[in-house]
Amino acid sequence: MQKYIVKSLLSSLFLFNLLFTEETIEVQFDFDYTHDYNIGKFIVRFDSLRSSFTIFNKNNINHIIWKSLDNKAFLTGSKAKESVNEDHGSFFIKDKINQVFNYQLVDKISIYSDTMYIDGFLQNKNKSLKAPYRFIFSAINDFQISFRAEIDSSYCNRSSLHYISDNDEYIYGFGEQFTNFNLKGKTVPIFVSEQGIGRGKQPITFLIDLVANSGGNEFTSYAPIPHYISSKRNSIYLKNLEYSVFDFSSFNSASISVFSNIINGAIIHSENPLDIINEYTEFSGKMKPLPSWSQHGAIIGLQGGTDRVGQIVDSLLGKGVPISGVWLQDWVGQRVTEFGKQLWWNWELDKNHYPKWDSLLTSLHDKNIKVLTYINPFLTDVSNKNNFGTNYYKIAQDSSYFVVDSLGIPFDLDITTFSASLIDLTNPAAKNWFKKIIEKNMLSLDVDGWMADFGEALPYYSNLYSGNLGSAFHNYYPVMWAQLNSEIVENSFKKDELLYFCRSGYTQSPRSTSLFWLGDQLVTWDNYDGIKTAITGLLSSGLSGFSLNHSDIGGYTSIKTPFLKYIRSKELFMRWAEINAFTSFFRTHEGNRPEDNHQVYSDEETMIHFSKMAKIYSSLAFYREILMQESYERGSPIVRHPFLHYPEDKEVLNIKNEQFMLGSEFMICPILDEKREEATCYLPMGNWVHLWSLNEYNFVDKGEKIKINSPIGMPAVFYKKDSDIAKMFLSNLKNMRILD
Repeated sequence: MQKYIVKSLLSSLFLFNLLFTEETIEVQFDFDYTHDYNIGKFIVRFDSLRSSFTIFNKNNINHIIWKSLDNKAFLTGSKAKESVNEDHGSFFIKDKINQVFNYQLVDKISIYSDTMYIDGFLQNKNKSLKAPYRFIFSAINDFQISFRAEIDSSYCNRSSLHYISDNDEYIYGFGEQFTNFNLKGKTVPIFVSEQGIGRGKQPITFLIDLVANSGGNEFTSYAPIPHYISSKRNSIYLKNLEYSVFDFSSFNSASISVFSNIINGAIIHSENPLDIINEYTEFSGKMKPLPSWSQHGAIIGLQGGTDRVGQIVDSLLGKGVPISGVWLQDWVGQRVTEFGKQLWWNWELDKNHYPKWDSLLTSLHDKNIKVLTYINPFLTDVSNKNNFGTNYYKIAQDSSYFVVDSLGIPFDLDITTFSASLIDLTNPAAKNWFKKIIEKNMLSLDVDGWMADFGEALPYYSNLYSGNLGSAFHNYYPVMWAQLNSEIVENSFKKDELLYFCRSGYTQSPRSTSLFWLGDQLVTWDNYDGIKTAITGLLSSGLSGFSLNHSDIGGYTSIKTPFLKYIRSKELFMRWAEINAFTSFFRTHEGNRPEDNHQVYSDEETMIHFSKMAKIYSSLAFYREILMQESYERGSPIVRHPFLHYPEDKEVLNIKNEQFMLGSEFMICPILDEKREEATCYLPMGNWVHLWSLNEYNFVDKGEKIKINSPIGMPAVFYKKDSDIAKMFLSNLKNMRILD
């Protein structure tokens, strides 16, 4: 067994003392200037001349996996006190730093087996205080090396890691990022929150902030993940639950800061980006394949009660729309607010709104149509509802099942124009009680799936039954919410046929989630909160284990005031359907203003177009089943950025949302702007065939950009020539009379 110990001796040893900046390593060693340490398949090189640590893989010592900055501290700490304001699920975090420890002393390096221990001290500016720390590198396997830093908590409650990031490096990932795909040059906060309405688009963001303080910005996300992959094919992720910030704003460096005295994560390297995702999802979990029924038609989001649902379903079937299921989110009854049509969060069937429920389900099941509903981890007081059986809010309140503040008072959280309280899922009694409500009141209705909404609003200053604080557990609440839904499915006699889709998420949500959706996009064409963000969110989240994800066809959020109007157009709905035909789940949403938005059933032309897109989606069911199995085994996303298959092609690095791949065999270049009928698509090296014209594009040495006519109903889709998958797809389209 290999064991090295190198320690400082205050007499007769080389003293290396640099004071060029305020972030400095002071090092004392008794060996040559450069020394390599073997840690599994990795080499950690300490260069005392530059006061730096560099990590290589033994298989490729010319490729730097990670490197600290020359003559600067790679670990710093601070003592600080944050202040956090919350409003409608949005969080505003400010940090006041009282003491900074940015001088680093490396006192001892120890190697035991495949683990390196670096011990030393951090000092404040005038060196009056010394904060002991330990930094650990440990080989996980041939692809991953973990790191963990712990600074003495009596001195520091913040920790930061500093390292090199080349100026020409592209940074991808961080879960669902909607505005930016490449995060180089950005500072990315990681904190689960309300996505926001507008997210920088004006004037709506300003007005929403004025009214509800929840307009959001380019980084607000229901599912931000502290994990990224760079174009250098290096990857870093955190295991921390606390608030963290990844800073790539500097020219040639990066830093990761965490609201904790401990920073815990890992570094991954592989030449193949898909291998990196496979490695990362060993930590986050890999998503299981969806039930087969979900892949053979559309899921139609409907509201309005028994008669209306039946009429619209019959109308769509009459136009040849293949329907796999209907999603009835208003099974609990509707309430009308200033925001639009919303729900009564009491989780029992509203028999006035859905009379003859059993007959409706029988009728739909006889047509081979599944039924999905809606749930979230809140309860609201229904004392003023016209009809209810049990007021579960009152029971939870009396039983102390809600998340509370420091005085033990339940938080009354603003949703839109009503309030609700959040179930404390760390309380076993509360969790089991809530599960029984869902099983008794929803699963007993013979439903086949549901939306598991929310999860992002755990108050920062809450006190939990487990003894944890909201500040430390906020990001983990979505994981607990997904786990609860997973347990309900696992306990069901028809667990293999059930699915649920979640909005919020964190690092280990994929392990416990059937399916994700991207939240509440605005019904617009923009890159702030509109249709373009749906693709960016799909591509970025797929790098962080969200392999099965989708968006509401047509978006969700509509605004209609005398001063501001955002209403879903017919063209937007049709183009969005063209995108989602090539994703993992094909589902509509009427939005918060159903009567104002253009809907799938609004006119004959829309229904015919939607029927075609649903048939295209159904024609790809066989391929998605292959891809879902690959996701389950390797974590690979269904929808992929071309970088995953062409990492050496510099042209694909700048692709943001203009195009995406379905698996490895299809390239899709959607129309994302109003009144456009020509798509620009970059086709990498290879032989590609245009779906509709069958024109071939053969690029031998490098790829090229082409322009292709793409009227509504003919999305720009290319497949690899001689692909057996493509041949099966074409055969299915011909059988459905989509192609001649």
